[in-house]
Amino acid sequence: MARLSCFFIFMLFLILPNVSFAHGGGLNSAGCHNETRTGGYHCHRGSVAPPSAAPLSSSASNQPAGNLSTKEVDGTFDTSVEGVVFKNVKCVDKEWVVSLVNRNAFAQSLSISFFTVDDDGDPLHSFNESHFFLNTKSRKEIAIENIDCNVTPFNSIKNYIR
Repeated sequence: MARLSCFFIFMLFLILPNVSFAHGGGLNSAGCHNETRTGGYHCHRGSVAPPSAAPLSSSASNQPAGNLSTKEVDGTFDTSVEGVVFKNVKCVDKEWVVSLVNRNAFAQSLSISFFTVDDDGDPLHSFNESHFFLNTKSRKEIAIENIDCNVTPFNSIKNYIR
């Protein structure tokens, strides 16, 4: 009987962490949704690629308020990858350009997506890079192609970085 009790307690500890972090929430057709608490966007179905190019999720600082007259956005924005941020957001030749920074003491291989969505949360325009490599303690500037910065304010762009 003691063995059976130990087994059930062991199973409870295996299952409980997965259950405690689950949440409801309407998912769009790609298995993703907006996070009202953080302002980010994330996906639940690992086998589903970010909607046709680009769901990137980050923290609340990931949805900055841009200055559209100068087309620059101040701030450092967290991503879902610890130690990886983006900053120096600016409009250059009709494309949003960001600096992706790896603050870690190890290299990172990332999947990144920037995208816009319609009122139903379905993707409109997107930029995806599935094998983006950042060396140890480094930074790379990337141009978010397919999203015209003269038309789309940066604070309306969602992202998914993992």
